[in-house]
Amino acid sequence: WKFLRRSRWTKVKALYIIARYVPFLFIITDIYCLGVISLTCSECFFVLRTYALWNSNRIVLVAMLSALFAIIASFIGICFSAIATSHGLCSRFSHD
Repeated sequence: WKFLRRSRWTKVKALYIIARYVPFLFIITDIYCLGVISLTCSECFFVLRTYALWNSNRIVLVAMLSALFAIIASFIGICFSAIATSHGLCSRFSHD
């Protein structure tokens, strides 16, 4: 904790803090949006660490970002289909 306070603020430091401490807020408050933000930040942090580990290899970066965007797109599609399905169910029951 001492090293975090003494270092200067960067994007990586912000990603680290969000990925590290937002899940506790999510558990306490049970807010879905915080969980999505935390998951996204932790995945970005993972991509940055892997990119640095592979000596800034652009092929690895492109592969990781492509996979990350595919996962985000599928997550958004699943959320919208769940919302559309639940709305259809609710409207069917309210008309009866």
